[in-house]
Amino acid sequence: MYLKKIADEDGKVKKGMEIFDLNDDGKIDEVEKTYQEKAGVSKFSKIDDFEKYLKNLDKDSSKGDNPSGVINKEGKHIVYEKEKIEITKQKLEKLEKLDIKDENNNNVITDDVKNLFKVDAKAEFKDITDKNGNVKKGFEVFDLNGDGKIDNQEKGYFSSAGHSSQTHNENIDLSEFLKAIEELDKVGYVEAAGNNVKNNIITTQDKKAAHKLLESGVYMLANMKHLPTELQQDFADILKDQCLYDNKRKYAVGTHTGNIITVDDAISKPEIASVMAHELTHALLDNKMSPLQQEVVTFFMEYKLYSEAKKNDADYFNQIDAPSKNGFKTIVIDKKYMNFIDNMKKEHPEMSEKDIAVEAFLKYKFEYYNGHYQEKVSEDYMRNLDYSAADKFFKSV
Repeated sequence: MYLKKIADEDGKVKKGMEIFDLNDDGKIDEVEKTYQEKAGVSKFSKIDDFEKYLKNLDKDSSKGDNPSGVINKEGKHIVYEKEKIEITKQKLEKLEKLDIKDENNNNVITDDVKNLFKVDAKAEFKDITDKNGNVKKGFEVFDLNGDGKIDNQEKGYFSSAGHSSQTHNENIDLSEFLKAIEELDKVGYVEAAGNNVKNNIITTQDKKAAHKLLESGVYMLANMKHLPTELQQDFADILKDQCLYDNKRKYAVGTHTGNIITVDDAISKPEIASVMAHELTHALLDNKMSPLQQEVVTFFMEYKLYSEAKKNDADYFNQIDAPSKNGFKTIVIDKKYMNFIDNMKKEHPEMSEKDIAVEAFLKYKFEYYNGHYQEKVSEDYMRNLDYSAADKFFKSV
């Protein structure tokens, strides 16, 4: 009976569910959610859990030792403040115990950072920079790209629990900061573990990788302005849900599992954006069409991004053609595929974007992917599939 039944899509508490809104602000926040979970009120709650919640609320809101059998607004507010104090105490204790090092064995979470949150477990970005906007000594953890400043990507990251956000707060809640640090700890690929794992080490390179991934997400969205507004918002929303980690696996430049995207930060920003567009399209089409059919759309979304970025970014081709540090070039953006679509659009203006996407996939990607997800199929099988679930991906404004 959890949040979807208690609150609407905008997060507002539904009429009749006010018993869960302890501070009567019309929303369910971290304090209220934590209090509910103590009674077992969650996604799969039963009536017994609700009864336990009411008994707890009655007991905790009573001024005396015995439950009064009456739960009013004053009582709810008392419980809210008690729970808030307890949660704040726990978060400050967690912050105090953090022992994370950089590549030189220096503390990443300094005493300055810990003291920043001592008042009400909140802080403001203006407190970590001087009058010239430079990051003060002791607060270097917030400066992901090492330029001595705090930009909007960094503000968004630390005020959104370590996720990409197109909006940011000037305030930082300790809960969001602690989650962001946990995400930042997992950005670097740990060779020994063969994965992105929490190892209490955040290097300068980890921070720079995180910032490059954030910038690439901004780059991707900035070059999707020609897409329908609804689809632009879909990409922005699902990007915010993703954990972004550096990828150093030998078998893939990028991976996407659950809500985790890993991309090798050694490739360029436009290439990272292309990988993101591909993987996020998969996420948006999950359960709507088969994985093989999705590939028709994912690669076409790479084209959509390519077609705009090459017009908007004067340095686009220099970036995607540049060899990596080891002198080799991993082909991330398939220019033969892109040129084929450009030519098809010019030579066959009567063809729909969906049909062009299918033909481009059959010519350049089908041989590799056929049999990858399912038993092999024919080219006509791919042509005759129903692509209506992806209609908005084949539209432009």
